[in-house]
Amino acid sequence: DQVYLDLVGGWREAYEAASEALCAALKALTTSGTPSAPQATLTVFNPLAWRRDDVVEVELPQDWQSQQAVVLDGGEVLPAEVTEVSGRRVLRFVARDLPALGVKSYVVGAGEAFHAHTLAHGSNWIENEFFRVEVDAERGGGIISLKDKRSGRELVQPGRVANDLVAHKEYPELPGYGEGPWNIATTGEKHLASLEFPAEVSVERTPARVTLVARSPHVEAQRVSRITLWVGLPRVDFETCITNYTGSDWMFKVHFPLAVEGGRAVYEAGGALVARTFCPGDQDTAELAWTQDCAALHFVDLTVPLVIEGAVGIGGDVLGRLSAGMVEIVCPRTAAMTEDSHAAQMLLALSCVGVTATITYPEFRRFGDLAWDSNLPDLRIVVGGPETNEFSAHVITQAGKGVESELRDWVDNHGWAVALLPRLNLGLPEELPIILVWGKSAEQEAEACEHVAAQVRHLRRIGCLVPAALRETMPPGEPADTGVAIINRGTVCYCCYPDRTLTMALMRSCTGWPSGLWIDGPPRTAPDGSGFQLEHWSHCFRYALVTHEGHIKDAALARRGYEFNHPPLAHWGSPAAFASGTDVLAIEPENVVCTSLRPEGAATGLPLDQPLSGRVVLR
Repeated sequence: DQVYLDLVGGWREAYEAASEALCAALKALTTSGTPSAPQATLTVFNPLAWRRDDVVEVELPQDWQSQQAVVLDGGEVLPAEVTEVSGRRVLRFVARDLPALGVKSYVVGAGEAFHAHTLAHGSNWIENEFFRVEVDAERGGGIISLKDKRSGRELVQPGRVANDLVAHKEYPELPGYGEGPWNIATTGEKHLASLEFPAEVSVERTPARVTLVARSPHVEAQRVSRITLWVGLPRVDFETCITNYTGSDWMFKVHFPLAVEGGRAVYEAGGALVARTFCPGDQDTAELAWTQDCAALHFVDLTVPLVIEGAVGIGGDVLGRLSAGMVEIVCPRTAAMTEDSHAAQMLLALSCVGVTATITYPEFRRFGDLAWDSNLPDLRIVVGGPETNEFSAHVITQAGKGVESELRDWVDNHGWAVALLPRLNLGLPEELPIILVWGKSAEQEAEACEHVAAQVRHLRRIGCLVPAALRETMPPGEPADTGVAIINRGTVCYCCYPDRTLTMALMRSCTGWPSGLWIDGPPRTAPDGSGFQLEHWSHCFRYALVTHEGHIKDAALARRGYEFNHPPLAHWGSPAAFASGTDVLAIEPENVVCTSLRPEGAATGLPLDQPLSGRVVLR
């Protein structure tokens, strides 16, 4: 504990220095102004390099007497609310079309607020233009229905509960390994709000939002959950508060059982999309040590990064489709020796659509055993025929003489084959579908691999022939062409179970070494005498849900994550440095973000002694 507490002073100093710099920057962007009724000018700065709609929050002065406010965007009146937050009176509204890295001014006055007609609610449901959310008080105030009104899709699995707060009991130390604070050490015991803690549910309605509030006890704590829909904003905002916590060795997670057929968990990792394996679930780590929880920068999207299409021949009737997020490419060493090899080109194409791929050699142990591997693939791509790849020979033998004969005929007649073998018993820890890429010659095999890579890059799918003897083994189901993402604000640890329950960890409370350890000086404790690592105080966590149609690469989810983590900044006064409503720096295309900027030759930030004109576009 002590080493982290010693750092708190430095963290606080950095926070205060950054706050002072931010305040000075906002003042430089505006003329000085003191808000007062009946009218004042508010300037809102968008810190991101693309246009956006989002929630603006600004503190009102103490002498602001009105309980309501009117916000004017040009000649348009925007829905706005005046509310109390931690003893401060604040104004909130959804700003429209904020310019890229620019400012927009609004006129704020006292008066009767404009109410949006697109918001609706009942005793246990809320609705805006984009979503309808329904909760069940008897099931902990969890979500029993979350409908995307644009697509008509229900996002929660039938009979399940989303935004379910779950307490997972942990060992003080990971059995056999120790270091409890650094390892997740679940015992298998868990307590779900939806099963054990009925809630008191209420609804808040303001001119700008509707919010469902659920209050209930939980494991050694109280819980308050808030689910908010803002007018005109296609996002569901969540806040979960765990208050008056007094326990130890518990990990709290929120569970979202999502209805995404064939969905795989794709994590935002820095500047990349990385598919991760399913987690085993709520296991006892004394029996299976590794839970497979992984960190994401801003979001995890449950979606289908790659579709495998099985057909009668190439271009024939489609027999079925599979989804994949993680792939093992098994190829001879000679086919994977350089970055220009056809196996490496397939791997690169897969990574470009969010699929995690690994090249292994035939003589190696296959991926699929959690005792050894952190990545469990959904699919194996086997490169080479039985003459050049010993694992391919094993696959062909197990598939049977009929399959081998059909594929040899196809290769002889067409030069190469890309065949899907949906279900074989190969005696492996994890039996997976196999795509066999088999060429008559080395050149034709390379051509087949290039064909696969091109399909992945341009179509996000792989079309395969299915041998006649295996067509009955094609599994049912149609992978969804959509996705549901959970965006975090600092709670970066996620896990997705095989039943498509996406979980996000909120907090842990560990007694394992070095919890409570004090090296020098008098020990310090929380007010109740407990060590700080037990976290015996109240905690609030914010996160959000967004959806998309189509492939994740086209969904601009990175921007949605930055928007939730970098809200607009507001300051009283008129724009000074930039013209209101003008883009200062715009980034194209949508899958690009800009997180920092310094003009050439400038030692520090953007000089603001002269008003800027024009618009800079980076492509």
